[in-house]
Amino acid sequence: MIGNEKKRLNWIVPIWLTTSHSIKSSSANVGALQLSKKCREMEVLGEQGDVDAVKEMMEEISDEFVAVRSALLDELAGVEQTTV
Repeated sequence: MIGNEKKRLNWIVPIWLTTSHSIKSSSANVGALQLSKKCREMEVLGEQGDVDAVKEMMEEISDEFVAVRSALLDELAGVEQTTV
């Protein structure tokens, strides 16, 4: 079972690293600096081949992404209310 999990992670980690690279710049552009920092940390861990640490960072980044998305939607809702 553990071997299968490692194989799955070895397959999915490159996808997450590519995604985190894209999110890193985009999040910095909208002021989500903590998310950008976490994405950079995950890139470094991926370059080092630390699959277990990347797995942990995936969860952290996912949680942070949800928080940033919520904050941005709240901000947009506020802007829309003031322009109506």
